[in-house]
Amino acid sequence: MRAGLSRRGWRSLLPGWARRRLRWAPDALSLLLLVALTAMSMARVVRGGTLVDMDTVTQYWPWYAYLGERLRAFEIPMWNPYQFSGTPFAADPLSGWGYLPAMVLFTVLPMVAAAEAYMVVHMLLAGIFAYALGRALHLGRLGALIAAVTYEFNGFFYEHNFCCMPYAAVATWLPLALLGLEMATRAHRWLPRTAWWGVSGFALSQILGAWIGQGSYYALLTIGGYAVYRTLISPPRGQRRVRARALAFSMHGPAVLVFGFSLAAASVLPRLEYNAVSNLADGYTGLVGAASFRAWQPRSWFTFLVRDASYAGGAALALAFAAPLLGWRRHAVPFFSTLTVLSVMLTLQQQTLVYRAFSVLPAFERVHDHSRGRIALLTYLGVAYLAGAAVSNLRRLSGRRAALCLLPIPMVLVLRQGLWRYDLVIPPATLLAMALTTLAVASCIWRPARRAAPLILLIILCMDFQSANRDLVRAHPGASPNIDLAGYFEPSSAAAYLQRSEAEPFRYIGFAPSIWSGGGIPYSNRWRDPQVIPLEVNADPVVLGLQDAQGYNPVHIARYDDWMEAMNGRRQNYHDAEVFRAALDTPLFHMLNTRYLIVPRIALGKQDDIRLAKDLYPRVLSGERAELLRNPRALPRAWIVHEARQERSGTALRLLQVGAVDPRRTVFLEKQAPAMAPVADPSADVAEVQWYEPEHIRVGVDTTAAGMLVLSEVYYPAWRAYVDGERAEVYAANHALRAVAVPAGKHTVELRYESWTLRLGMAITLGMGAVVIALTVMAVRRAEDATGNRAMRHAGE
Repeated sequence: MRAGLSRRGWRSLLPGWARRRLRWAPDALSLLLLVALTAMSMARVVRGGTLVDMDTVTQYWPWYAYLGERLRAFEIPMWNPYQFSGTPFAADPLSGWGYLPAMVLFTVLPMVAAAEAYMVVHMLLAGIFAYALGRALHLGRLGALIAAVTYEFNGFFYEHNFCCMPYAAVATWLPLALLGLEMATRAHRWLPRTAWWGVSGFALSQILGAWIGQGSYYALLTIGGYAVYRTLISPPRGQRRVRARALAFSMHGPAVLVFGFSLAAASVLPRLEYNAVSNLADGYTGLVGAASFRAWQPRSWFTFLVRDASYAGGAALALAFAAPLLGWRRHAVPFFSTLTVLSVMLTLQQQTLVYRAFSVLPAFERVHDHSRGRIALLTYLGVAYLAGAAVSNLRRLSGRRAALCLLPIPMVLVLRQGLWRYDLVIPPATLLAMALTTLAVASCIWRPARRAAPLILLIILCMDFQSANRDLVRAHPGASPNIDLAGYFEPSSAAAYLQRSEAEPFRYIGFAPSIWSGGGIPYSNRWRDPQVIPLEVNADPVVLGLQDAQGYNPVHIARYDDWMEAMNGRRQNYHDAEVFRAALDTPLFHMLNTRYLIVPRIALGKQDDIRLAKDLYPRVLSGERAELLRNPRALPRAWIVHEARQERSGTALRLLQVGAVDPRRTVFLEKQAPAMAPVADPSADVAEVQWYEPEHIRVGVDTTAAGMLVLSEVYYPAWRAYVDGERAEVYAANHALRAVAVPAGKHTVELRYESWTLRLGMAITLGMGAVVIALTVMAVRRAEDATGNRAMRHAGE
């Protein structure tokens, strides 16, 4: 009895449930520390207002708020009528549809609270998932905690969490995807193995829902690489024969892909449908502004890790240097070392051997070359786990390895000397953190120091990141001081007038193209400019419930971009769709149903475009900072014509722009027109919009002869038409608008957004979601039963 007690310790005297809970107590304390650090770090982001950047206020927060508003009404937001004269919403890769944090938080909370919760939740989830993966890789608790802190609080993640959220979303879920794959490779039974596939697939589905472009591509490369590592290169025990490795490789990777893409089908399939008719159908090739993101120069590949918004942590980098020296074969160090080196190499501008090797992958060059620096999000994953592995291996430190761990200090000093030639200086705080960390690691050769060193390293790491992130928030060039987010989206006097002005649908634009900032950035991107704020541009109309003919978003319907180019007589950055001076009094401008223009009240300097707008259109309201002009020549939302001409799309736009035909009388179609007849009095035709919802439009028509109902609504293949309940064809009219043939007499024409890809995707996602939940519940119950049986056996002994 005494021998058993001595062997098992005092814990053996406790009941089974108490022993199980006590075993998890240190992990619970680690997670509580993560919560406390997150609260401290995020306080500066939400205290006294909300920290925002350009994309958060011009895109994401308004879109997510609209998503939540529609979901609260138990409706799926399939179409966004408030930007670009109408554009897909659920099919938009950045809309938040299919991304559960955005869908849940903005449904249950108002916009400001949801925005702040969104940032906090991502920080916390990133840390929790990173800690869980570290423990699964057999890192010690302090090692896993250091990996989690490094991953959660590095400058890249911290900055993108309030700037460009898709980056942070991909980084948040990537550790969970690797965790599920890791546990699946270890499982010996089909039920837990399949359940872990579901966990990994769920994480992948969230990555696809948040950023189906480069972020998802890099995540898939990482997941695939880890599958290769854990099945072919370093498989678990019992799976090391060639046949077992080949079987595992052919099983785990494809299974995660099936679960991931099935769970993401509701968001992925509509986006594939949209991509086919979007401005990005052929990638970024030839788009104006697509070359604005460039690869890093070789001389700056290291400095981006130690400075400003890309700070990887001086302490973390020193630990990452030491990790391969302390234990190469443990804790997946070979994989994370390779991941770090390859991701850094792929950021470089040169056509390196690594780049050429990856170029054999499908679409790699087309995806990666748009912005090579974005693959750096994988670098921080590698650095985090190398840092955690170094701490977990400190107890194995020998004198020779301790000497090797001192090498980073002279290496950094030499590197710093070389960087002076380029005016690229490593900050003293970073050097200090690296030096202290390296000395703390080397001190572990003295046995009494080995217990205290991990805790000291954690303190150094936390102080390093907290100080760096505080400075990052203060110095970040794109961010504003914390603002009242709700007040920012309060309607201006012009917007308030528009909200109550007319019952029938209409569009407006905010117009001030002569207000430019340095570097050719359009006025609409000057979101903090007092002259621009009251113009209600970008995503403001989504919040206000007003319909804008302009917008800011990298993805547009290609036909609408063609329209804007023909109307303006010039191309513009692929993010923007704006009206310029040349378009102000043209048929294409009037056909967009642009009934109002909001312009700055005072034209400063040389702003002839604003003066021209005020000369062309009468003023209906004068506010403190903006004026509202009315366009009496704007066409209605729907009208009837009795003449159609078949022309190529480009020809139609040119003829319309120069006024070769009257769009009120003639419509251009791309296919054979249906039979129509002239009318004696065209003004007697009636086309009245009786019902207007984002995905459902009803128009009452009355005409004495067969004609064509033309709508100032952007053509998109998912729209279906019904005349008196009977299916009718929707024509592409005047290149970018919709038209429906109507017979003589009174009729009701309905247009409904009916995307078969969305319906199919919803069915697949819901079905696979039910499967994953069932598998998880069954696996948990079986694990609990097995634990209970073991406890009963121990009690019997």
